[in-house]
Amino acid sequence: MARTKEEILDEIDEDKARIREIDSEYQGQYLDPESDHGKEWADRNARIDENERTVAQIDKRERRIAELAEQPANRESGVSFHTAPASAVRGEDIFDLATVRASVSNPQQQGRELRERALRAVEDAEIAEIDTFDDASRSKGRIEALLRKTDSPDGRFARYLLSVGSPAYKRAFVKWLATRDSAMMDRQEQQAWAAGQFAYRAMSLTAASGGYAVPFELDTTILNTSNGVVNPIRSISRVRQITTDEWRGITSAGITASYVAEATEATDNSPTLAQPTVSAERAHAFVPFSIEIGQDWGSLQEDMTELFRDAKDTLEAGKFVSGSGTNEPFGVLTGATTTVAAATGLTVTLANLYALKNALPPRYRNSGRAAFLADVAILDRFRQFDTVGSSAAIWVDSLQEGTAARLLGYPVFEASEMAETIANGTKIAVFGDFSRYLIVDRVGLTVDFIPHLMGANRRPTGERGLYCYWRNGAKVLDANAFRALTGTT
Repeated sequence: MARTKEEILDEIDEDKARIREIDSEYQGQYLDPESDHGKEWADRNARIDENERTVAQIDKRERRIAELAEQPANRESGVSFHTAPASAVRGEDIFDLATVRASVSNPQQQGRELRERALRAVEDAEIAEIDTFDDASRSKGRIEALLRKTDSPDGRFARYLLSVGSPAYKRAFVKWLATRDSAMMDRQEQQAWAAGQFAYRAMSLTAASGGYAVPFELDTTILNTSNGVVNPIRSISRVRQITTDEWRGITSAGITASYVAEATEATDNSPTLAQPTVSAERAHAFVPFSIEIGQDWGSLQEDMTELFRDAKDTLEAGKFVSGSGTNEPFGVLTGATTTVAAATGLTVTLANLYALKNALPPRYRNSGRAAFLADVAILDRFRQFDTVGSSAAIWVDSLQEGTAARLLGYPVFEASEMAETIANGTKIAVFGDFSRYLIVDRVGLTVDFIPHLMGANRRPTGERGLYCYWRNGAKVLDANAFRALTGTT
């Protein structure tokens, strides 16, 4: 009975998974070739070899058919600078970069095909869903936007995604985590591993050698994850992904216009331009895991994604609020230099809340991006103003999941890293246009493998470790777009 290529690939994956299970069971021990497991080991390896030869033959036929299909009947003899069109590849073939068309007359043609393939790879990717707020579809949407808006004409980012997203690379990554020995990889995995690291460094994603790119389904700098509740700043601010060390922009206070009499010479109203910069600072996290977990990687993607995500989000929750800007992002409160004093006696009143709102210039207050931000303890104080009477309905709860409540008609968000008690001079709430707060993510998460962790007596604990590092930064681009409410004694 004839089998499809997909069915053969599924059987290969099943056999490889079973072989890994047998190897784990007999790790460091002799496996008798005449035992049941020994015979199963030999049979499954033989079947893998046969099936891979079959797949290779199918791939070769498909490429040949595609080449013939695009060759004109009366084609002049000469050198052809292209292979199969993007639409001719399917399944794992989209990761075979050797079949990407190259054109001397149109170099951007290669970039377009790389992006087309990368978009299909993202569509088929299995991205772990940690919660309903940041599901896989949203993560894929962010990657697709990055491909369409940020990638270079030659498709460097697309090539990187294809290199570190291929099934062979992901298998190699798991083996590297478990053994850190490329000899344990088969030839296809070794080639994919080398290609992934080459693409990683070709994008200048890391200045140092020794780090290794994770599959893009685990890369929090690409997925741009956020829990959207305790640390909402990323979800309401302006976010940009870069592949360089620094983001540079241009800002202006605007042009002043005026009415004049007939035949009056125009005045010079040239705006004053400024060029704000946001540097990508290095952040890191260390993730220990037991050898037992390392031997059973069934939940690798979900576990690692959650660990990376939690470490990154916890760090950003504080730095995006009050970061100093020295070797770390500038926080919103750091850039919100204009303040409104609350009532004396370390208290806050409804009038203070209205004063905070009215202190923000109309162009920012009515921009559609203005919002309140405070700790839940402070927000509860605001909410208690909402009683029957003149202050009724200042707070409106959302009836739709994922939509923010509204305070004085504006979205309101909880930031757990802000002050929860009122102290003199402390910024207890901020109101502003968060499109003027920029978060810059430098694409690429690097991970180093620590083979053994040592205890207090310098003896192994039976754990391994992953040292992960990434780079990002943040800054208020226009201090006039924010107002902070401060406590007063």
